[in-house]
Amino acid sequence: MAEKTFQYQDSLPHLPVPKLQDTLQKYLRSVKAIVPEDQYNATRKVVEEFGKSGGLGEELTQKLKERAKCHGNWLEDFWLRYAYLMVREPLMIISSPVIDVVNKPINSLDDQLRLAAKVMTGILEHSQQIQSQTLPVDKVAGRSLCMQQYKYIFNAYRLPGEKQDSCQVFSTDKPQPPNLIVAYKNEFFSVDLIKDDQYATEEDIYQIFKEITETCHETGKGVGILTSTNRDLWYESYSELIKDKVNASNIEKIAKSIMVLAIDTHEVVPAVTGDEYSAAEKHLTTICRDILTGGGTNGDSCNRWFDKRLQMMVGNQGFVGLIGEHSNIDGTTILGMCKSVVESVEGPDHHQKSSELPPIQKLKWNLSDAVENRLQQAKEHANSIINNLNLSILSWEEYGKEFVKSNRMSPDSFIQMMLQLAYYKLHNEVASQYESGATKLYLHGRTETIRSTSLESVAFCKAFLSDSVSNDEKKMLLKKAVEGHKNCALQASMGQGWDRHLFGMKIWALENGMAIPEIFNDPSYNTLSQFKISTSQVTLLSDISVACFAPVVEDGYGISYNIKPEFFIISAASFKSCSKTSATKYYQSLKQVLHDVKVVLES
Repeated sequence: MAEKTFQYQDSLPHLPVPKLQDTLQKYLRSVKAIVPEDQYNATRKVVEEFGKSGGLGEELTQKLKERAKCHGNWLEDFWLRYAYLMVREPLMIISSPVIDVVNKPINSLDDQLRLAAKVMTGILEHSQQIQSQTLPVDKVAGRSLCMQQYKYIFNAYRLPGEKQDSCQVFSTDKPQPPNLIVAYKNEFFSVDLIKDDQYATEEDIYQIFKEITETCHETGKGVGILTSTNRDLWYESYSELIKDKVNASNIEKIAKSIMVLAIDTHEVVPAVTGDEYSAAEKHLTTICRDILTGGGTNGDSCNRWFDKRLQMMVGNQGFVGLIGEHSNIDGTTILGMCKSVVESVEGPDHHQKSSELPPIQKLKWNLSDAVENRLQQAKEHANSIINNLNLSILSWEEYGKEFVKSNRMSPDSFIQMMLQLAYYKLHNEVASQYESGATKLYLHGRTETIRSTSLESVAFCKAFLSDSVSNDEKKMLLKKAVEGHKNCALQASMGQGWDRHLFGMKIWALENGMAIPEIFNDPSYNTLSQFKISTSQVTLLSDISVACFAPVVEDGYGISYNIKPEFFIISAASFKSCSKTSATKYYQSLKQVLHDVKVVLES
C-alpha cells in the first residue's frame, strides 16, 4: 500500500530540549570566535553564574522540559509568535523571500497567459497531491520528516492584528476553498478553479486569464500596496477598510483563496549595467530585483497582496517568481511545488477544456478618504524600501559542487566558508553568520541556527589572507573549518544547536513575569544575535534560478545560493542606507575569493 503524505505524523519524535551545559559550552565557543578576549571573559562569568548547579539556567531548562510534555513541539508557538507574528516590519522585501522559479522566452501577451496557465496547472497538481495525501513523504537517510507545513502552503493567510498578527489556514476546510485570486493592472479578480473535487484544466485557466486581460483596461488604485507597509500601519488601514462590508468580503475571499497569481505588465528596467557583470548575471539580477520589488508603484508593486501565504507572479518577459509569506512554513517546504511548476512549464501543452468557464468576479473596493490617504502614503513608503535595496547576483561558472567534492569537502559547508571569507576580506572584521538548518526530523520542526562563524572559520579567514601562511596550511585550515561547519549543521538538524534553547528560556521567563536573566542582557548575546551575514541554501531545479531576501539587520547582507554540479548561483542583498555595506562590492569580493581558493586547492 502506498504511503500517505501525513501517515507518520503521530509517530514522529518530539523536539528535544538540549542539556543545559552542552548549550552553554557551544554558546561560549561561538562567543569566543567573535568578540574580543576581555568581553569573552566577562561573558564567561555571566554564563557560569547562569549555568551553576541549582541556578536559573537549570530552572528554566526544567520549565521547557515540562512544557515539552504538554506540547507537540515546545518551541513551535514561541517561535511563530516572537520570530514572525509580533514583528512589525513590512513583509515586502524586508520579511518575505522570493524565488526566481523558471524563465521561458515569450513574445506576446498570449504567450504570457499560456505560461501563467501552465504555472497554475503545476501548482494545482501539487495542491491536489497534498489534499489527496499522495505527495511522497520527505525523507532523509530513510527517516521520515514532518509534513505538517504542507498543510499551510495553500489557502493560507497572515491576518494583521494589533501588536500581533495571526495565521489563518483554510486548506483543511471541507471542501477546500476553490477560488484563485488573479491580480492584473492593480485589480483583483476571484474565480473558482475547483468544482466537485475536479480542478480546472490548463486550457480553462488560460481562457480565464484571457478574459480578465481582455476586459480589464484601466489600472486600479492598487489597494494591495497597503499590505506592504509596517504591520501596525497596515492593521490601522485594514481596520478602516473592513468597516465597509464589501471590502470585508473582498479580504475574506483573498484570505481563503488558494493563492494569488499576478500577471504583470510593466517594462522591466535593467538592475545592473557594469562591465564586471556577465550577461547571465545582469539578467538574473534584473529578474530577481523585479520579483522582490514589483518594479515600484509605477510598475507592479501594487499588483500584490503580501498577506497571502503564496503569491506567484508571471512577468511579461517570461519569468516566473514566487513571493512567500513564511510565518509558519520554511523555504524547503515550497521546493516541491517549484519543481511541479518547472515540470509543467517545460511539459507539453494541454488544450482540453470544459464546456463552460466559471464566472469571474472583479473585487470592487469602497475607499474612504482616510484609506485613500493611507494608500498614497503606502505607495511612497514602498518606493522608499524599493529604492533602498542593493542586489547583486553572482553566476560562478569556474567550478561547482563536483570540484568541491573532489577535494573531499561538503559543498554547503564550503560555500559557507566562502561567504565568510568574502565578508572578512571586504570588511576586515568577524561577523555573526546565520544559516538556516531544518529540524523536520521532529514533529512540527522548524529551524535551528547553524552557526557558521566558529573558531575554525575565523582561523581560516585570517590565515588565507596572510602572505606568511603556506598554501598547505591554508588548505588544512579550510578543511578543518568545513568539517567543523558540517558537524554544526548535523547537530542543528538534531535539535542540538544552542540558539533555540536559549531563545526558549528567554521567552519562558518573559511570559511568566520573571526578570530577564543577565545572560540575555550581556553585550555578547546581542552581538551574536545580530546576523550581519544571513544565509540560506535553496536548491532549485532550474539551472538559472535562485532565491533572494533582504538582510536581517541594517548593516548586513541577505545571501541565498543554489549549488549545481558545475557552477554556483549566489544572490547578495544589502541596504543602500548603510554606507558600510554594498552588495556590489560583496559580489566582487566573493568572485575573488572563489577564484583564489581554487588556486590554493590546486597548488
